[in-house]
Amino acid sequence: MTPFIVNPFRFAVSASWVDYSELKVYWKFNESSGDVINQAATVGSTDSLGAGADLQITGATYDNSNTPFNTMNFDGTNDDAVAGSSLSQFNFFQDGSKWTIALWLENNDISSEQIIYSNATGANTQACKLAQSASGQFHHGVYDSGIWFDSNFGSSGMVQGSPYLLVFTFDKDEPTDKFTYYRNAVEIATRDQSTTQGTSANSAVAFRLFSQGGYYFGNANISEMSVWKRILTDTEITTLYNSGNGIEL
Repeated sequence: MTPFIVNPFRFAVSASWVDYSELKVYWKFNESSGDVINQAATVGSTDSLGAGADLQITGATYDNSNTPFNTMNFDGTNDDAVAGSSLSQFNFFQDGSKWTIALWLENNDISSEQIIYSNATGANTQACKLAQSASGQFHHGVYDSGIWFDSNFGSSGMVQGSPYLLVFTFDKDEPTDKFTYYRNAVEIATRDQSTTQGTSANSAVAFRLFSQGGYYFGNANISEMSVWKRILTDTEITTLYNSGNGIEL
């Protein structure tokens, strides 16, 4: 018998609790064609990156009918999404700023090497990336002309075909745990700084989902992705998870 999977957005409610300060990007993936719009300003942020962070889509399937709803499906072969053309708008990832990335992800191939998001190249300078290894491990790196950190996190803990709320935070002022990974609002792993940093500059390529410069594509469904230039509190992360039901900003 095929297991029944609860849709985490089917009963989603509005996030009236949210402090929208420093919300830079909010991609709902509820479009039926064209660009995926950065809706941060629409929901109330005065710190949005604006239309320059709209996603230009290549190949992906809109409003996929699998759980969760309002997803976009990337096939792992040649689909990707590019957040405009600016090489500087996401500099806060690597310039020592605090940040949070949150997204609902349903991995369709847990055993493949793939990129979830990246504005890195092979040189690993001035960039941020999340990758999955062929053994199902998450690998996250944040680079300027040095390395903030570059680390494996062991198993991602995800089951293929099931949706999860993933949250990643970076805070250079933390004495040891500068990077934290949460899955379904539970802290899973932390990492400290790797090496001494150099001078930050623009990334070499624009920020992308499910592709790193045209290779290592990702096979997954994604929804409700937000990027913040601050650390979300544990309470905010728990509310985003909403007991597995999800919540719309």
